Formats: sequence, structure tokens, C-alpha cells
Amino acid sequence: MKKILSLCLLIISIQLIASEIQIDSYVDRTTIGIMDRLQLTIEISGSKANKIAAPNLPEIDNFKNMGYSKSSSSSYSFVNGKTESTVTKKFIYSLKPLSTGTHLIPPLQIKFDNKTYTTDPITIRVKEGSTQSVPSNLGSSSRSSNISTQVSDNLFLEAEVDKNTVYEGEPIIVEYVLYTRYDVSNLAFGEESNFQGFWKDNLFTPNEVNFSATTRNGIRFKTMLMQRVALYPNKTGSLEIPSLNINVDIITQPRSFFDFGSTKSFELTSKPKKIKVLPLPKAPENFSGAIGKFKIDSKISTDNLKVGDSFTYTLEINGTGNFKYFDLPKFPEVRHLRFLDPEIETEISKNNLSGKKTIKYLIIAQEQGDIIVPSLDFCYFD
Repeated sequence: MKKILSLCLLIISIQLIASEIQIDSYVDRTTIGIMDRLQLTIEISGSKANKIAAPNLPEIDNFKNMGYSKSSSSSYSFVNGKTESTVTKKFIYSLKPLSTGTHLIPPLQIKFDNKTYTTDPITIRVKEGSTQSVPSNLGSSSRSSNISTQVSDNLFLEAEVDKNTVYEGEPIIVEYVLYTRYDVSNLAFGEESNFQGFWKDNLFTPNEVNFSATTRNGIRFKTMLMQRVALYPNKTGSLEIPSLNINVDIITQPRSFFDFGSTKSFELTSKPKKIKVLPLPKAPENFSGAIGKFKIDSKISTDNLKVGDSFTYTLEINGTGNFKYFDLPKFPEVRHLRFLDPEIETEISKNNLSGKKTIKYLIIAQEQGDIIVPSLDFCYFD
């Protein structure tokens, strides 16, 4: 527990410098047949990506390099009155497996401007015979909650939590993310989830379809954040973060000149997550119920006034935590001062739970003399 009497808030400005290049590697699939070819892509992007030559792929155990192809693209953005360009180069290697079993594509290193960039390792499983690649057409399946294994490997919804063990009342950030390797359309939410055992604040719900690229277990996916919520457990023990349901249409590719393609509909449900909620330790009587990391500061609008005049006492609580779910510090009674009900304003970032709670008291001076506005105790659990 921390007992805060008075604090000065130090604001530090940090300038983040973006990297001039980014390097990633991924494969078209992580399970293949001994008769198949594995497609390994090294993707280099950034303002200086065009200055990097084709990487010299080292020998990889249990695979033979059959050669590579390359592609390049550019994008432009207008920031602060300046035009900025980003170049993306892809080097696509065809690898022939030499034996069955579980093999590793080791981390690959690329040197540029006296810096060494290292990719993540990728595990590949090689079977006998041949395996079918990701289909461009999905057969005749209609809307169903039972997605075939082949499709579910390439289209799924996942709940991602920022912590698995918390205290009662401690906020948890949950993001429901859609992963797909297909072209999708007509995204819609299904039945509303029941967040039993939690108070819930909605932090983000998309207004439009907006995908970004990511690599997961060596596979390239398109991802979209479908919902971000803050959950505050109101009881202890093992609690389940509920699933989210969405409906999605997959766009299939035409199979012939006279086939214009079609869409197939699926219902996706994220798997529930278990978290452990611990009870709070024994707290002092003035515990506010605040859980997180906070700083407190105060100021008055004037220190010189006449009897009957009023001034404003402003209390600011900054930090990260359960801003909506704790009690305000209590003012002790002060002779010769009359306190009116406070005006309270809460600002919380939509990306996380950092923010500020501002409490403004209008106070009337009732008699003359020197009067001390006392310090306040704000007791919270970190």
C-alpha cells in the first residue's frame, strides 16, 4: 500500500525514433509434404529498403534452395507538410525438403548500416507425400460454427489478454483479434457476450474494415482488431473471459472465365480464457479502492480573497488503473470554509487505462484570517 500526502507531477517528453528499415521472414505454411515446395519470404520495408541487396540465404539443414524471385512496391504518405516514402522489397525463396520430420529454419541475419537485423526462427513439419496448400476456393460449405480444420487454420478469432493473474478490481485489457489468410467482407458482430464476474468498459470498436499484416508462428496473416475492452474482476478465484462471436464472409476466387467468384459465410467464436483473481491484502481504513499506479497533485485558484468570495481547489489524480471505480479523497471539515459539491472530470486513453481524474471544489471563505487548506490522503494499491 502507498499513502500519498503530496506529490509533484514530472512530465517527461520522450521522442521515439522510428527505425529506417524493418525485416521479417515468414513461410506460406508450416506443414508440407516431402514432395512439396516451401515458400520462404524475407520482407524488407522502410525508407532505405531499396539500398539493401538480395540476402545471401545460408544453407539450411534438411532443405535445398531452389532459387528465388523478388518484388518491390512503394507507398507514400504526407506528414507535417513533408512527403515520406516507404519501400517494401520481398525476396521469395523456394525450398525443397530433403527429409521428413520436424525441421527448423534458423534465424536469418542481415547487416545494414553497421547494424545486424535478425529474424525469428520458424519450425516446419515435413510429412510423407504431398499436402494441399491453402485453398483459393472453399467448397460448398455454408454458414457454420464448425469450420473445417483447413479453414480454421487460416481464419480464426482470438482473445488476447495483457495478464493472466490479477487482483480483484485490477483492470485487464482484452483484445479480440481476427486472423485471416483469405479476402473477407461483411464483418458483423454476433450475439453479445455475458461478462459475468466483471465490470466492463468498451475501449475500442472499429467503424470500418481495416487490416494490417503480421507474422504468427512463421505464417503471414492479415489481422484486424475487432474489439478492445477493459475488464475489472469483482470477485476472486478462477474466472473465465468470455468468447466473442462474429460473422464473416470469405471471398472465393473465380475458377474459370465464366466464374465470377462467390462468398462463403462463417461464424467465428474465440476460445474462452481463464484468469486467476487474487484477493486484495488487508487495507487501511482510508483505502480508496484505487488499484494501479497513480500520482496526485493539487492547486488553488487564488490565495487572497475577501469574506464571501470563493476560490477553486483542483485535485488531479494521474496514472494508470481503475479510474472509474475508486472513491475520492475526503476533505476534513475546515473551519471558516464552506465546500460545495465537486465537479468531476475523468479522461482515459482509448488505447490503455492511463488517464487523469480532475476534481474541482468550489470553496467559499466565511470569515477573515489565515486559513490552511489541509493536505489530502489518497491511499491506493500498486
